[in-house]
Amino acid sequence: ERQLDQGVKLLLEEGKAALQRAEDNMSTLSDENSEMQKKANQARRIAQEQEAKSQETVAMAQEAEDLSTSALDTAKNARNTLRETQDKLETLTDDIRELNEDYVLAKNAATNYISSAEDTLQAAQQLKESVSKEARFRIFHL
Repeated sequence: ERQLDQGVKLLLEEGKAALQRAEDNMSTLSDENSEMQKKANQARRIAQEQEAKSQETVAMAQEAEDLSTSALDTAKNARNTLRETQDKLETLTDDIRELNEDYVLAKNAATNYISSAEDTLQAAQQLKESVSKEARFRIFHL
């Protein structure tokens, strides 16, 4: 009976020791699990922050793309406006050149007309003097 008691006592002590080791291991595992949980939460938080930053970066990149597209459109419109203005200036330059040529022709024609008119006036005055002299001569010799 004593051996049986000792055997039971030994089994109980070994069981207690095994139970204590199991509890210690569980406590260690629980501490490790808690630490892993903290690290997982920290990793999740960092991942969420990185995702938010990534979304912000994508939004900024989209805004930059929109701005650059708008700037390109503005530059194209400016280039087209410049070309249209250059075309209009060329047309105006051609029109001014033609008007200048017409002016020179009209001025030359007017100069010729004035010269011809002065010649005609001079001839008419000479004819008038001649006719006047002839008329006075005839009247005087009658």
